[in-house]
Amino acid sequence: MAGNYAYRFAGFAVKSNNNHYLAGVGVFSLQNDGTLKGRHKASVMVLSGSMAEVLSADFDIEGSLTLASDKLGSAEITFTYTGTRTGVKNLTGSFHAVVGGSPNCLWLVSSKAVLLNDNGTPSNVEADELASLEAVRMT
Repeated sequence: MAGNYAYRFAGFAVKSNNNHYLAGVGVFSLQNDGTLKGRHKASVMVLSGSMAEVLSADFDIEGSLTLASDKLGSAEITFTYTGTRTGVKNLTGSFHAVVGGSPNCLWLVSSKAVLLNDNGTPSNVEADELASLEAVRMT
């Protein structure tokens, strides 16, 4: 499964009791040992009320992917914000993963996300979001 991947994702998040739609794209390089590293561009918009505006953010991503012999597995990915806007949090996401349709495609869906403290350690605060992701191998 090693190679360079492009992906797109979409899902929902809840922040300050407001429902948000989130979507984005990214790229990552997956190594033979399952480690991955890349970049991620996300957009989010509150779904109701007068605060409806699209906000975008860029992240570096780093993590790991583990697949069993039946091609079902999991991923752990840390998202580190690279912009200057205040209020954007770093987080670690856990995902269910499966090889989808061909060896050149991965499907992931959120299973948990935890906000990180300023020093990079996990906090006790879960990020209320659910996203699905499809990645395709570029090379």
